[in-house]
Amino acid sequence: MPIPRFALSLPALLLAAGLSVMLAAAPAPAQAEPAQDLRLESIVPTDVFAFASFAGIDACSQAARQLGLYTLWQEQEVQDFIKGLMEEYEAAVAEAPPEALAQWNQAKQLLSGRLSVAVAGLTYFWGRDGRDVFPVPFPGLVVALDTRGHRAEVEGVLESFLGGESGKRLLQREQIERSDEIYKGHEIIVLTFTGRRSAQLSLAATFIDNLFVYGLNRTLLKRCIDNHLAGSEQTLANLPSFCRARSKVQGEPLFEIFVNYAEVTRRVKGLVPDEWLEALHELGLDSLNGEYMASTVRDGASFDTIYLDMPGERRGLAAIPTPPIGDDVLKLVP
Repeated sequence: MPIPRFALSLPALLLAAGLSVMLAAAPAPAQAEPAQDLRLESIVPTDVFAFASFAGIDACSQAARQLGLYTLWQEQEVQDFIKGLMEEYEAAVAEAPPEALAQWNQAKQLLSGRLSVAVAGLTYFWGRDGRDVFPVPFPGLVVALDTRGHRAEVEGVLESFLGGESGKRLLQREQIERSDEIYKGHEIIVLTFTGRRSAQLSLAATFIDNLFVYGLNRTLLKRCIDNHLAGSEQTLANLPSFCRARSKVQGEPLFEIFVNYAEVTRRVKGLVPDEWLEALHELGLDSLNGEYMASTVRDGASFDTIYLDMPGERRGLAAIPTPPIGDDVLKLVP
C-alpha cells in the first residue's frame, strides 16, 4: 500500500520546527567533533510508546538522485520549460536580505543529519491559574539531532542565540529561567517557564557523543545517558518487535515510524474493563506488539513498507486467510 510522500514528511517538518525553537534557547559547551555513529534508538529505553526518524536532507538528496524523476528533471526539454521560473527564483534570492539567506543556509545545515524522536508516556508539570495549582500532562519525549560534520556550527548557533542580547531578551520576555546540571560528565541545560499563568514546563538539552538531545522529560534524557555509558542492550534497537520490523526493510530508511503497542497496552491494561480485554482477545488484537512504516529508495525506485508485528497464535481477525495475489489481479496494475 503506497503512502503519500507528504504524509511521511509532515512529522519530520514538525520536529524540525520544534528543533529550531530549541536551538534558539539552549547552549552547550564546545567539544571535539565526534566520530561515533550513535543513534537515538541505540540509547533510548525499550518502554517508549513511539519512535520516528528522518534521515536528513543530505541522505534524501542522495536518494532522490537515484529516482527516474531526477533523470527526467535533468532533461534539456524540462530545463527549458522551467527556465523562466528558475530565473525568477534566483532573482528573488538575490534580493533577499543577507540575514534571511544566512538563517536559511544555517537551517539546512542543521537538518542535514538524522533527526529522531521518541515518545515515552506522559510528563506532568504543575500549572497555575491564579491561586489554583493543577497538574498539566505533556508527552514525555526526547529528540535527537545528528551533528556529525557540523558540530561546531550547531554549537555556534546555540552560543549566538543564548549568549547574545536577543537571546537574553527572549528569556526575560518569556519568563524562562536557566539552570545547569552535571550528570555523569554530561552538562544538561534546563530551561523552565516560570510565568504566573504558565505550566512549570521544562526543556532539557545535552550532547551525547554525536547527538544533540533535548526533550520535555529530564528523566528520560538521563536514562539515555545511562544506557549509553553502560552499553546497555535494554534499548529500542534491541527490542525484538522493532528488530523484526527493521528486518523487513531493504536499505536505509529515509523515514520510519514505529508504534510500540505492547508497551502502550502494558501501561493502560489495568484501566481497561475485563469485557474489553476479552473482546480484544477474541479478535486476536491482544497479540499485536507493534506497527512499523518505512520509506526507502533502492535500485532507482521508491518503496514503502508497512508491517504489523503479531507473533504467536493467530486468532480472530488475524486468522482470516489472505489468498495470494494472482495474475488476474496483477493485470489490473498499469
